[in-house]
Amino acid sequence: MNALQPPTLSFFASVTVQVGEAISIGTTIDGERKVVPITGGTVLGEGFTGTVLIAGADVQLYPLGTTAYLKAMYILEREDGTRLFAANQALRTGSARDLAQLVGGEEVPAQNI
Repeated sequence: MNALQPPTLSFFASVTVQVGEAISIGTTIDGERKVVPITGGTVLGEGFTGTVLIAGADVQLYPLGTTAYLKAMYILEREDGTRLFAANQALRTGSARDLAQLVGGEEVPAQNI
């Protein structure tokens, strides 16, 4: 029997997303909730070049002082007009201070999160 080979990854493209001002929904039983509108951006790579359309949002939930759940959904458009729906999910952890700064709209160095 042949051993399974691990999957490999290769670079496809980088996505730079522009965002609008965060909209606070407020504190819920699950934590503080925010929605950040996606207002455009670019896609550059060997496999894909295009733009991020003005559509979609990054939905954020902060259930604990050190944890954030992020879900972003948006539309990418290739130079030839083909459109793709993108959906990303992430779990972000960090110190209570760093996450409080993020919730407050302040910038935090990437190495802190």
